[in-house]
Amino acid sequence: MSQRMEQLSRFEIFPWNDHFCTGIDLIDAQHQRLVDYLNQLAAYFVEGGDAEGLDGLFQGLVNYADYHFDTEETIWEEHFKEDPAYQNHCSIHQQFREKVLQYAQQNPEESGVLEGLFGYLVHWLAFHILDSDRRMAITVQNLKQGMRIDKAKRLADDEVNRSLDTLINAVLGMYRKLSERTVDLMREKHAREKAEQQLKNVSEALIEERLRNSEDRFKALFASIPEAVFVVDKVNESLTDMNRAAETLCGFPVDKVLGKPFEEFFHPESPRLLHTSNDKIESTILTAKNEYLDVEVTLGFSFEEKGRHYMIAVVRDISERVKHKKALEHLAYHDATTGLPNKASLISYLTDRIQNTPDQAIALIYLDIDNFNLVNDLYGVSQGDQLLKKVARRFLRLTQIDRHAYHLGGDEFVLILQDFSNDYDLEKQISSLFTEISAPFHLDKHEINIQVSAGVSSYSNDNLCDPNTLIRQASQSMYQAKLKGNQRFHLFDNNQEQSTRSYYQTLERIHQALIRDEFVLYYQPKVNLTQGQVIGFEALIRWEHPDKGLISPGEFLPVIETYPLSIEIGYWVIETALRQMQRWLHQGFKTHVSVNLGGMQLQDSQFAVRLKELLEKYSDVPASSLELEVLESSALEDMPAAIRTMKACNDLKVSIALDDFGTGYSSLAYLKQLPIQVLKIDQSFIKDILTSQHDLSILESIIGLGKAFHIEVMAEGLESIEAGCLLIDVGCQAAQGYVIARPMPAEKVILWHKTWNAPTEWLKTDTVLC
Repeated sequence: MSQRMEQLSRFEIFPWNDHFCTGIDLIDAQHQRLVDYLNQLAAYFVEGGDAEGLDGLFQGLVNYADYHFDTEETIWEEHFKEDPAYQNHCSIHQQFREKVLQYAQQNPEESGVLEGLFGYLVHWLAFHILDSDRRMAITVQNLKQGMRIDKAKRLADDEVNRSLDTLINAVLGMYRKLSERTVDLMREKHAREKAEQQLKNVSEALIEERLRNSEDRFKALFASIPEAVFVVDKVNESLTDMNRAAETLCGFPVDKVLGKPFEEFFHPESPRLLHTSNDKIESTILTAKNEYLDVEVTLGFSFEEKGRHYMIAVVRDISERVKHKKALEHLAYHDATTGLPNKASLISYLTDRIQNTPDQAIALIYLDIDNFNLVNDLYGVSQGDQLLKKVARRFLRLTQIDRHAYHLGGDEFVLILQDFSNDYDLEKQISSLFTEISAPFHLDKHEINIQVSAGVSSYSNDNLCDPNTLIRQASQSMYQAKLKGNQRFHLFDNNQEQSTRSYYQTLERIHQALIRDEFVLYYQPKVNLTQGQVIGFEALIRWEHPDKGLISPGEFLPVIETYPLSIEIGYWVIETALRQMQRWLHQGFKTHVSVNLGGMQLQDSQFAVRLKELLEKYSDVPASSLELEVLESSALEDMPAAIRTMKACNDLKVSIALDDFGTGYSSLAYLKQLPIQVLKIDQSFIKDILTSQHDLSILESIIGLGKAFHIEVMAEGLESIEAGCLLIDVGCQAAQGYVIARPMPAEKVILWHKTWNAPTEWLKTDTVLC
């Protein structure tokens, strides 16, 4: 970075704030660069600059837009490519580029040009980054946890909407209230830096003047200096002279203070001014009104006269700058609506508290007002803000020496408790707080009763963690409380947290397995028992784990069955099976293959469209040679949607089998409605048919249903030749199971098919076909 750019980067009219973060580190780092450009632009207000420097700033903004938007759109496209919101987002990015180029082509000397660009960038920060970018980023993070897109977007909307108005108002309020004053202060600072240099020159002139023994000329020059100048004897550190500006600053006439120790003018806790290596120190000076004034003292100009050594101290009033700094700090650490300390303040407190007293337990109570949006809907946003202020004041009344209150934004608050002996005592205190909080509030003529949900996490020897983790634990517990109903609280369970973390780690590892191509398909034959013919194969997924070896589907599919990842893996299975079928066809081997269809795929309105695309991609494979196996329970989750998907598959010539039949409702009513071609009898009814009359009766009933509805019946889990004979006797010809063959890799299928022979006991021709 050039010296000029380094100088500009020191200006912070708009300090970076953690509320700007989206949660994606790469994007946040680039957003912070935009804030840097805002501060550089502010510097041009103050100091001005040459055309080349300003051109560089504009070009930097253009370059920033290119690489930042490319980065963002690559991330968004992976998850939102077909989403209209993504297209609109890209369109807004293009508008930003055009707007910056438009400003770059204008004359910056014209009134309002730089101000207009600055305002545009601030509003971009407020509305685009705080709203649109955060909304999409949170959705992406939810998707990576395995959520479905609709749920991920809904939760992201809820999180953003809770704090959006407050954040945007805070950002724009900061811009309105502080930017103009900050620019003034920057100008003042720049002017003072120039004055300091001029003062240095004047001080040197003073010394020269004294050397020329022109006392009158020296006094005139000394008195006319606009800055407060004090002359101090370096030996006894007493004040020997000061000019009119110094008298005005401190309010004391010169004749009343000459000979007094210079240090006595300053606050007792201030650093020893004359005994420091710094030549510029911030301190407070005592005035004649017995008030302390914030000042900046510049030391270092010395001279000698008549054998004595003197030092010149230049003192300037910085009270406005200090006041402004405190306002910024208050804004950074307090909520704009309620005035309570905010999340940054909470984290600062927790950090200090954990470092200084790690052995003392504390409880963090994360409170959320139940159904707060109804207050806004019924009475208006301004009344909602008034209610938040009243809630904040009540929290303040409830806080004591061992309690602290914070407002995290929206309708979320945090209370810190320290004086409790055990969980029972903690719960008792929380119940008491709930009682106090639920007392009515009065807004104008309205009486409003609120309820809160709370999550509680504790820092103790059993849960040693950092502040952000402590807050996250309480936040998660709060949502658990909401699931129980209003006016409830939930204590964080560390064991449950570890279990949940392990679950999501497993979910992510399964996702990585899909990306790394660690899944394979095994194929189990299905045969006609009486004819001894192979009628197809069922494709069964396996996980070739690099460390654990071959993992069966029962160990990982239940983990993903309620997450969108199950849809991705489901499409992978279908495509892999079609690819293998096409490869076999090219080898002269034609067969039918069935694949299992998950519940989420069955309910997906776009499933048939995706299936058609895959069939067209592997067009050598007849659609009629593919069969989809649907669990009975999945078909019943949303019957109308399931029927629509099944009929659409039938229209593509793809057949449907109802898997594990008999384990669900097995109702005649729904069996009549479902457009299925095969009933697969669950293996639990097959394994004991040789010894259980009850299972045999169920088997005969299912076969009867198949005949009545003209649906083929197939038995799963056939494990003995004798059981196969009994299946034939009761009218079921089709089966699969270990007695025929275990699932095998694709490369072994053709050889097995060539060499397999059915047991002679099954080869009958006089059995009634099912």
